[in-house]
Amino acid sequence: MDSLVPAASRIIAAILDPVAGIAGDAGPLAGMALLSAPAGVLMAEAFRRASPRNLGSLLRSALSRMAGMVLHVEDPVTVVKLAFSSLWRTLVLLAALVPPILLASLPFSAAYGQIRARYGLASPRDHAVVTIDSDSAVEVAGDGVVPPVVRGVSPCTVSFRIEGAGRGALTVDGIPIDTGSGEPGMPLVSRFTTARTPSALLDPSIRIVDGSANRFDGRIGLVQASYEIAGIRAGWLAWFVILSSVEATAWLALASAIRKARRLRPCSPAP
Repeated sequence: MDSLVPAASRIIAAILDPVAGIAGDAGPLAGMALLSAPAGVLMAEAFRRASPRNLGSLLRSALSRMAGMVLHVEDPVTVVKLAFSSLWRTLVLLAALVPPILLASLPFSAAYGQIRARYGLASPRDHAVVTIDSDSAVEVAGDGVVPPVVRGVSPCTVSFRIEGAGRGALTVDGIPIDTGSGEPGMPLVSRFTTARTPSALLDPSIRIVDGSANRFDGRIGLVQASYEIAGIRAGWLAWFVILSSVEATAWLALASAIRKARRLRPCSPAP
């Protein structure tokens, strides 16, 4: 069971790394759009299938009462009645939206870790700070380590700086630690640990370390990436939400057009 999580993580990486690497050569936003496309489609399908059939009528009912408040603005009693009715209809609408939103959040959450590790994290311009907590004192080495190595009040806590991803080696107790290559689309490592955490399945920025008798947990201080399109700069998460939402909307429109085309297809004449 202990080897299941790292093995599954390697399988997922073997599938996604070539795709993300090819897409990353076209730019981070292109890679983000490609990896978020399946999530957008699954979000759209999950929302459509979990939505109640009368969702449209619930929305129209709430909007009609809001419009009635405007039309009867000179009648305070009617306005108050419509306000309470509109509030109730809105609450009913929101309650109907909870299941499809929760279901649609699952593919979004699954893609979040992959997108964040590959396009949402960046190495600082100079050095990244690493902090390691362990059961017993660890020894750190490698040409990527920038002196000094500072130990806390307890010898089980150590902090130091490292070069950016792909610019130097790091070993902990003689075990090489992969901090990421820094190549486009490849995940950067923000945490390395000997614990078999299931989070590593969805987040490749978490690396599980094998072969150490000493249990330790290290964190690398990376920064959040941001990108600019047409003069608009925003964080990676904002672009991820926008791209996946656009892809989900496009899929819903395409699926709706296909269903309509099938319904309008003429029947073959009887022989």
